Amino acid sequence: MSDYLVKGMAGDFLRFTGVISQNTVEEARARHNLSHLATAALGRALTATVILASDLKNPDDLLTLRIFGDGPLGGIICSAGKDGTVRGYLLNPEVELPLNQSQKLDVGGGVGRGYLHVTKDLGLKEPYTGTVELLSGEIAEDIAYYLYSSEQRPNVFNLGVLVNPDGTVANAGGYLIEILPGAPEELINTVEENLAKQESLTRQLQKGKKIEEIIIDVVKPSKVEILETKPVSFECRCSKEKILPHLVGLSSEIEDEEKVEAVCHFCRKKYTFLGKEIKNYKEKTF
Repeated sequence: MSDYLVKGMAGDFLRFTGVISQNTVEEARARHNLSHLATAALGRALTATVILASDLKNPDDLLTLRIFGDGPLGGIICSAGKDGTVRGYLLNPEVELPLNQSQKLDVGGGVGRGYLHVTKDLGLKEPYTGTVELLSGEIAEDIAYYLYSSEQRPNVFNLGVLVNPDGTVANAGGYLIEILPGAPEELINTVEENLAKQESLTRQLQKGKKIEEIIIDVVKPSKVEILETKPVSFECRCSKEKILPHLVGLSSEIEDEEKVEAVCHFCRKKYTFLGKEIKNYKEKTF
């Protein structure tokens, strides 16, 4: 099944976004040669970034999620546009840790304590960045806290990545349910009660449930209306033209026919340049 994003309303006071991201996370795992733990961490971050970016207004707008904790995984950086494409990487992709007390991959231990930053580049003079302290490093809880404290958006945020014993991605997805102003207390209580009855997100996905079906179970008996559905994929925005400016500093150190190789952090694609290409670019630009 192809990855996708779905947006909609449940009654008058609940807005939701759900994502299935198994193929997207698997693509990232393969490109970056991720460990089991790194797959879970980056997979959650990629899924969250797609969800947050789905609220962007214009095709060229960009949202970047940066998570910098003191855990062994190092920083995590993901960016996505309104179109459902996302890219991302983490600094230490080979890290593994013992399972946590719940016998699950210890994403919180891998990320550690630190800060979460959400930057929105909306084509204005300066991008807007919101920052919060990491509550747990588990990513979903941290983003829920960011939305509530920085953007005043009460919400339920859930993320899940299930990794097979061989390291491939069994399933991945997530959802955001926002509680809009004026929501009655009994509605909020009903959502909390429904959540308490649910199995884990990955277990439900493993049973074949669609993300919208899982959301419907959380918001029932509110009537659900699907407003938008679109594909989701791992796709980088890099190009030879975008990387060339970063190599200008080498122009005085290399020969014309000498080859320079550059690798994109986000997707691991390799680009090869001749010294004279870099020198010509510098002469034309500076």
